Amino acid sequence: MGKLTIGHVTPLSFPALRTDYFGRMEAEMDRLFNEFLSPRSAQRAKGDHYPKTDVFREGEDLHFHAALPFVKKDDVKIELKDNILTISGQAEAVNEEEGVEYYTRELRHSSFSRSWELPATAKQSEIVAKYEDGILKIAVKKVFAELEEKKPKLIEIQ
Repeated sequence: MGKLTIGHVTPLSFPALRTDYFGRMEAEMDRLFNEFLSPRSAQRAKGDHYPKTDVFREGEDLHFHAALPFVKKDDVKIELKDNILTISGQAEAVNEEEGVEYYTRELRHSSFSRSWELPATAKQSEIVAKYEDGILKIAVKKVFAELEEKKPKLIEIQ
């Protein structure tokens, strides 16, 4: 009594079931720990998605618009490595003014980093970026061009 039975076989008494059960459990634990320890999961857990970003498709191009208030162009780095696009940089603190008593001080020096995995068709030579009015605009050109060409096509029989 008290044992889980499947038909007349208990999972712990049948070696093949025991191995499969523990193997699956081990694989799931590995996946959970790897996901938990990844930098992206740390960002998700904190709810920290800075910079706030719009990602959208326009024709064959993929666009990223990131809001970077108080960030200078020279303090932003954009990197593409192993098809991972990363925006990182430093947001400098607004100078404190003498004789001012702050009740809330949220505009402090901080660093940021945000990453996205790009489609395999993304090419480094097709990425352009510009920064104006606190908005970083990145365009990955022709990223969807190859995908469009590989759509199923009905071929007429003559």
